[in-house]
Amino acid sequence: MLLALLIIEFVCLCCVCIVALHLYRKRTHLSRTKAGLEEMLSSAPDGFFCSFEQSKEVCSRRLAILLGFNQKDIRFDDILKKLTGSSAEELKNAYNKLCTQSQAFSILVSTQGANMRLLVSGVNASLPDGTDASNILWFHNVTNVMEENEQYARKLKALQERDYLLMEALDGFPFALWLRNNDSSLAFCNTAYVNLTESDSKSTVLKKNIELNYDAPNKMGAKLLSIAAKSSGEIKSETGIFKYKNKSHQMEVNEIPLGMEKDERNRFTLGFIRDIQNEATLKTSLDKYLKAQYQVLGALSSGIVIFDGNGY
Repeated sequence: MLLALLIIEFVCLCCVCIVALHLYRKRTHLSRTKAGLEEMLSSAPDGFFCSFEQSKEVCSRRLAILLGFNQKDIRFDDILKKLTGSSAEELKNAYNKLCTQSQAFSILVSTQGANMRLLVSGVNASLPDGTDASNILWFHNVTNVMEENEQYARKLKALQERDYLLMEALDGFPFALWLRNNDSSLAFCNTAYVNLTESDSKSTVLKKNIELNYDAPNKMGAKLLSIAAKSSGEIKSETGIFKYKNKSHQMEVNEIPLGMEKDERNRFTLGFIRDIQNEATLKTSLDKYLKAQYQVLGALSSGIVIFDGNGY
């Protein structure tokens, strides 16, 4: 009987030892896993700050280096002191909503002195049963990205201003001017084009793709001129009679291919009108003036010699 009790006691002792050893190994594994996770978080490229319900706060090594801390125990108020006044107030309000209302956020803050721009993202970590475990703030240094974005914004603004001035200059031309895209439909026109087509606005012309109306022998039309210009890579022209404000005007329609060398898939053409009737009138007047001048000079009894700028 005594021997049986000793055997039972020995078996129980062995079981206890086995369970204790198993728990020890499990605890050791969990401790190593925890230490490994903490090390991974601490070495993450983004710094983080955690707060727990037990008023415990943890600041990662990366964040401490980023903000220039020397001490180990870093509180949330210490982080606020590293920020500018407006940034500290904004982060404080957002953090309070995260803690009280579990409201996640993502804001940009600026630091004092170093003039860093940090993207702070706040999230609420929960346990499987839904209870709050901790509040986590991630700090990502976006200084270089913001500087690049600001440079791009300045360049974009300069391009927009240049584009505006160019459009204003093209719109100010006294003759009709237009631009056609890859399928030869209208992509731009100036006010003179709108007036010549007797339309109410540029948007109407572009939306309805209103073409110029004129009479010409073997008329191709401006759109077919555009297609021919893109096919040949050369300027194409056609003379026609335009009726504008109950008057007839003889004008020359021109289509110039653009961007042929850079991108054959996106071939644009620039179109414009040249008033050749006024040119013809001026040429006729000049011919009459020169003819009259020669007649006067020929009628003079004295000889006259006219030298050019080189003495000939």
